[in-house]
Amino acid sequence: MPEKFSAETYKKDFESKDSCNARIKHILSYAIRAPSTHNSQPWKFILTGNRLSIINDESIRLPKSDALGRYRHISFGYLIHHIVLLAAYSGTQTMTRLGRAPVIAEIEFHTQHGVFDVTIAPLINALCSRRNRRGIFERDSAIPHNTLEAASARSPLFPAALAKPECAIASGRTVACIASCTAEGMRRAYRSNAFRREMASWITPTGSWRKTGIPGYSLNQPAILSWLLPNIIRFIDIGRFLSKLNVTSISSAPCVFGFAGDDTVSSWIGVGFQASHTALTLTAARFDVSVYVAAMEYDDTRREAGRAFGFSHPLQFLFATGALKGNVSWCTPRVPVSQKLTER
Repeated sequence: MPEKFSAETYKKDFESKDSCNARIKHILSYAIRAPSTHNSQPWKFILTGNRLSIINDESIRLPKSDALGRYRHISFGYLIHHIVLLAAYSGTQTMTRLGRAPVIAEIEFHTQHGVFDVTIAPLINALCSRRNRRGIFERDSAIPHNTLEAASARSPLFPAALAKPECAIASGRTVACIASCTAEGMRRAYRSNAFRREMASWITPTGSWRKTGIPGYSLNQPAILSWLLPNIIRFIDIGRFLSKLNVTSISSAPCVFGFAGDDTVSSWIGVGFQASHTALTLTAARFDVSVYVAAMEYDDTRREAGRAFGFSHPLQFLFATGALKGNVSWCTPRVPVSQKLTER
């Protein structure tokens, strides 16, 4: 983990801030490490006193890969969880309310009693070290039952304003079924020229100064190939090839976590909040998380994958988890808070 990102350095820097305003901005500087679909970071912020408004940046759109806005709002759920978690670690209470478009949510910060909650420190370290990457999971990367239990438990910080999602764990043959649904979704998506054009526009070659998009290195691509990949995706249907890679990766995972709920904004944000808690709990236990959403792209594959989990509500999100082979040192880039924040 880079030295500048850890629970300890966060604590030291937080304690050096002499105003509520400065401390909220410090919380945001870490919270924006939340993952977002295609690393699009579709958020803006307005800070008014102790109230933070999280704004949907409507200039950032994914009409082909996220037509409903499901993954965008799940991304906001991740972000809100990061903010609430960092505040709780800092001894700061929060109140979260859903907003009216384009405001996604408003968070008020109260009672900074100055006592850091050391029990949350492992999750803060996980927040700092988290990577979403792909690959083959180690065969002996079984996850202990107590870790699975902790990861699937609802976050104790879950806001009352959000719809509570279902969470389930798939293993064994069920994982193969989910992998098959994901592969079928990917094959169908890549047949669309419009989808491929959009996807290609969000690939960021290794070495680029761009702060948004999917970095080539996160796709396990050599630097040179990462510069060619956008054109390959744009002009060639590689869906069948990619689907095979995904099947191999997902099928090698000891388990897959799924999250379900209604097709509503509150539900999607709630899914993101809980998925973030689950992912950080697993990361804190030194397991990797790989997000795969292609199974949710089509109604039939989503229903089939949802049935595999045993959900009573529609499947909204899933990720495979275990110990991936190899190590990484990169961090996905982020647009600085200063470029996203307006103060009033």
